[in-house]
Amino acid sequence: MTKIITKKELNTLKTYDRFLVKDNSLMKRIKYENLYTIKTLLNHKSTLKKIKELLLPIDLYKTLEYIPKHFYTMEFLNGTTLKVLMDNKDKNIFNYLYKLGYALEKINESYSDLIIGDLHEGNIMVVNNEIKIIDPDGFSIKNHENIRSHYLMSSILLSEIDPYPINKYPLDNEEFIIPNRNTDLFCYIMIILNTLGGTSGFYNYLNYEYKYLDYLSYLESIGLSKDLIYILKKIITKEDNINPYKEIKKIDPNVLESTNLESYQKKIYHY
Repeated sequence: MTKIITKKELNTLKTYDRFLVKDNSLMKRIKYENLYTIKTLLNHKSTLKKIKELLLPIDLYKTLEYIPKHFYTMEFLNGTTLKVLMDNKDKNIFNYLYKLGYALEKINESYSDLIIGDLHEGNIMVVNNEIKIIDPDGFSIKNHENIRSHYLMSSILLSEIDPYPINKYPLDNEEFIIPNRNTDLFCYIMIILNTLGGTSGFYNYLNYEYKYLDYLSYLESIGLSKDLIYILKKIITKEDNINPYKEIKKIDPNVLESTNLESYQKKIYHY
């Protein structure tokens, strides 16, 4: 049920970063195109609240105007983004990545119409060693997809696949990739590769198929499992992607000393 909030009440609310604060919760304005997502999340809250890794909306509000403005409230999280932990080489990073992949499995099993869509390190919070996938108005619902996605809009690698797997990564009329289960796993794998490469921008280095495959060969040569390499290769094929979370749990954090971009370049360029 949508609640009413007056302009006067809005004007009295304090701000925190880019949010308003209401009753110890964060309040965010929703773009009209994302309103369906928030309503759907609220309607399926009894199912989705079992997935503790999701940050879900608490309430939906609207103003009494000719064209009403909509807002939603959500829990205030006191934590750190996965991006910060990744850049700081946190020793528990692979544990967090495992939990993220496991969360994607639970979402697919519990409510497969929900797609995260804009999945990247900045939209993952770590709070008391547990992960939270944030920015719920950026989530997608099947047949009402939000096409704004960090990795889907910026990855040259996807556009270089030949022939392009249109059924796996479908395009809309403006040739934006439509989020689905395969794209969520693609984004998850980009996060994993950034972790291995030592920076949240490492995916930009792997912008062509030959570079990507060369790096995967290097990972296999230094001892990463063949099963993981097989899964990572799938993102540039026409076959459905596989969630590598079980393989991620097996990775020794010390491997980061060898998988980073500098170590890789020393190996291939012999300097």
